Amino acid sequence: MNPNASETTLLQKALCYEGYPVDQDGIRGSQTEAAINAYVASQSVSQGGFVGKPAPPSNDLPADTTSALTAYYGAPSKDFPHLTTIELPYAMVLSWETETIVEKISVHQKAAPSLLAILRDILKEFGTDGIIEHGLHLYGGCYNHRKMRGGSSWSRHAWGIAIDINPDDNGLRTPWQEDKIGQPGFATMPVKAIEIFEEHGWKAYARSIGRDAMHFQRSQ
Repeated sequence: MNPNASETTLLQKALCYEGYPVDQDGIRGSQTEAAINAYVASQSVSQGGFVGKPAPPSNDLPADTTSALTAYYGAPSKDFPHLTTIELPYAMVLSWETETIVEKISVHQKAAPSLLAILRDILKEFGTDGIIEHGLHLYGGCYNHRKMRGGSSWSRHAWGIAIDINPDDNGLRTPWQEDKIGQPGFATMPVKAIEIFEEHGWKAYARSIGRDAMHFQRSQ
């Protein structure tokens, strides 16, 4: 039995969720590759003579409210049925235990293709050395069935539509300002990483609320 068959099936389910129907047979053949290429192409537009710049955020993503997110992604539950697993294009490590390597993560099926594309773009833009320099390999979590810290509403991680990167340098309540990145008291998340997430339709807390720059989520 092909050990990668289950992962391929989950990828195929994610493609179907994104509107690219393929046979969910666990075989990464020409049909699946064509669907992947079609999805990637759909994320690209021609701007200013440069072909391949990802499209701006999609207007059909849900608002950042519990009701809108539940209607779009499903109701959070302990055995959440809408998750898939993606294999990371570059190895990450747990931010709180850097000896533990992270090669795969769980994410919502509707968010999986765009998150994979984002991480591939980060690798292309920064390279391995740049990723390490900016702490973009420090994984703070994606899916987590929990409520917001200090609140009663569901965390966006409970849907598997959020990822935290380098939380030590970009943590809760740490301000982010483009002209003060990395200065004492300010977060370190680079502008280009934020732009890559935004270009694929993900909200970056750094720019949307001016703090918690570790946090990115797939919503309006």
